[in-house]
Amino acid sequence: MAKLGARLQQLRAMREQNRAEGRQETSPRRSHSRDLQPWGSWEPAAEFVWQTKERLPLPELSELRDGLLLEPNQNLEELVFYDFETTGLSGGAGTVIFLAGFASYRAGELEMSRYLLTDYPGEGEFLRRISGHLSPSKTYVSYNGKSFDQKLLQSRLIIHAVPGGMPRQLDLLYPARRLWRDVLDSCSLQQVERGVLGVVRSEDIPGALIPQVYQSFVRGEEYGAMQRVDRHHVQDIVTLARLLAFFENLPSRTELLGYPQELAGLGALLLRAGDPRGEEVLHEALSRGEPRAGRPLLLHYKRTRDYRRLESVLREILEAGVDYLAIVEMAKLLEHRQGDYAAALETIDLLLEGGTELSPSRRRAIEHRRRRLAGKLKGDCKTVDGSQLLSSSFSSCSRTIR
Repeated sequence: MAKLGARLQQLRAMREQNRAEGRQETSPRRSHSRDLQPWGSWEPAAEFVWQTKERLPLPELSELRDGLLLEPNQNLEELVFYDFETTGLSGGAGTVIFLAGFASYRAGELEMSRYLLTDYPGEGEFLRRISGHLSPSKTYVSYNGKSFDQKLLQSRLIIHAVPGGMPRQLDLLYPARRLWRDVLDSCSLQQVERGVLGVVRSEDIPGALIPQVYQSFVRGEEYGAMQRVDRHHVQDIVTLARLLAFFENLPSRTELLGYPQELAGLGALLLRAGDPRGEEVLHEALSRGEPRAGRPLLLHYKRTRDYRRLESVLREILEAGVDYLAIVEMAKLLEHRQGDYAAALETIDLLLEGGTELSPSRRRAIEHRRRRLAGKLKGDCKTVDGSQLLSSSFSSCSRTIR
């Protein structure tokens, strides 16, 4: 109820602002959606469907340097930036797309085509207009589109027997979470836009209010508020393109990242893409006190069987505190590569002594490994100097599992 009350209060505030700005005089209320009149560059495309086309300068995309998310020699004209506004945020059976935008890059500009459904009977024609922008050869760039927008569109296309789909997706939400989930309050597009790109919107409308504004618009109300939804939608698409440009330039512009958590995310993305620069970035994050930067490194060195570097990064992680994965991997290294069962057993004991919190499954696995190591020690009491070194190195470890 508190959330509903807050939304109603925001809607009332928007209405007062529209009245104060005189918008009700230039955009009077209509009694029915058939009587709604387009504003700005919008024009009727079919019954209950409007369309508009715009060109916006975007030099950022012409200055891509290194590549992080795109394939080498990616043809930028094969990218389509898209965003939908919907009647609900949950994607349920009754949720409908009412505002759809597609933008492509051409000679330093974004060519944007957008479609507005002014009432529900026009959904079939609305979707047929959208289907003209769908192609299996294009790469569709979105923010949370892979799990929400794409699936919603596919379900509505099926309902209306309209062919089409967007099989090739590049969803920027996932790399954004990699870099900023521990830095920003949230990874919403508006938070990333403000905190990373430095863009502050004026007179923007909260996304949670957009479905309510649309329902009022269909009834011939909230004309001014709907124009704010329109501007919000354009800005979302422009931000998508600018954010992709930011990501693509990051490998050579790491000075743009002020937090070690961001470096750890970037390094992990680079390693996943097979870019060796990821190692350097992750080592820098690790040296700046971000122990989680070590995990992608240890998995990388384990996969490439670089055991010397694996041991080095494991020790670096464990100098900062007790880490479950690092301890298990160190114990494996000591047992299987060095044959030092005593040091491996001592490493495992770091997780079992001092009240360290472990999940039941992890505790069972560690206790099983300890029993096996203890059994090996009964038959082979081999101890090497590394055991003593290990003990002294970890004596000050925290007992908190990361």
